[in-house]
Amino acid sequence: MQTWQRIGLAGFAAAVGVSAQARAADITWGSAALEISTDADIKIAGRNVVYAVNGGDNVGNPSMYASPATPPGPVKNVVIGGQTLAFQGETVQYASASSTFDAVTANPPQVTFGFTSERGTTTPLATFDLDQVKQPRVYPGATGNADLDSVLASQIFSDARNDNSAGSSLTIELHELTPGTEYQIQLIAAADGRVASSGDNLRKDNVYYVLDPSGNRSPDINSMKDLNADGGAHVTSVIGTFIADSANQDMSVLIANGRNPGISGLILTTAAPEPAAIGFLAAGIPLLMRRRRMERDHA
Repeated sequence: MQTWQRIGLAGFAAAVGVSAQARAADITWGSAALEISTDADIKIAGRNVVYAVNGGDNVGNPSMYASPATPPGPVKNVVIGGQTLAFQGETVQYASASSTFDAVTANPPQVTFGFTSERGTTTPLATFDLDQVKQPRVYPGATGNADLDSVLASQIFSDARNDNSAGSSLTIELHELTPGTEYQIQLIAAADGRVASSGDNLRKDNVYYVLDPSGNRSPDINSMKDLNADGGAHVTSVIGTFIADSANQDMSVLIANGRNPGISGLILTTAAPEPAAIGFLAAGIPLLMRRRRMERDHA
């Protein structure tokens, strides 16, 4: 069984290049990774979806390395269990002065992506979508939901050139959070079935993990792995929960084995109100309105 580990804040900041004052609550990670073998493995049932991001989907695809700002790809609607999940693409902004990328979702920015790298500012944040190029699909697994497969067929990543590069990470900052609210984040690894062009590692064997700025470590997640022993490998994901202490939440995806730490998607949700609570609230509205009328009449 996978367990999360904790390292010192200063050590984390030094490892991934984030400030010790990064805005973040502690994230409690699930004890094991989850294979996305069907759309039921996207855990939104009974929950309110705050937003979802389709990693790597922008008009700069199939490969985005050096360009002016590009608009996001179209929203991809995925129906799961009768609930429509709207995955946003990213606007990619290129900062020519520092030769770096900063990719965000459509305005107002709900998620900001960045990167750290052992190559310094010469390494861009990159996106890739093999749905749009003449190669085998980046996501060879099949979930039975073609729209979800299309989301999984792209990724956003830090373009690290060294295998097992501990100095590289994909940084993620969630925005528009309500302090005091408990959130669930599901991060999907960079789904990838390709063999690296250099032949030195199989992208399908990439292994990632996620850290929050306090050093809480998620279970390892994989580009392709058969966790449920059904004979078919799929991308895996990890689920974490946190109570927001500000309007923002930081985390970083790092590589445990392979290269190019990244994700194919993320889904942020909150718990749906209990039916009894909704009924109680609805019943109380007429009483509140009547009380206000009485107060106004006697004023």
